[in-house]
Amino acid sequence: MSADRPRARLVAEHPSDPDRTSGRRRERERLATLGAALARAIAALRRIAGMPDYAAHLEHLRRCHPERPLPTRRQHFEEYLRTRYEGGPTRCC
Repeated sequence: MSADRPRARLVAEHPSDPDRTSGRRRERERLATLGAALARAIAALRRIAGMPDYAAHLEHLRRCHPERPLPTRRQHFEEYLRTRYEGGPTRCC
């Protein structure tokens, strides 16, 4: 090597290095934010398309009808299709 160029310093990266840890934390936070935004967008598209919101339905059942058993996602969708296309009440409250 020539004396004019500085030598590259080799630094071992350690998992407890605060710069790397905070960078990973920021990346996880960004991914969590992106995931939450994607979930909201999918829920909005489902509402626009008229598809039922399973999570909201479960929340409603827990709050207003605690005596009723919670349906599986499949049971909920089948009930939704039955009430929509075979007639019957589309709302319980």
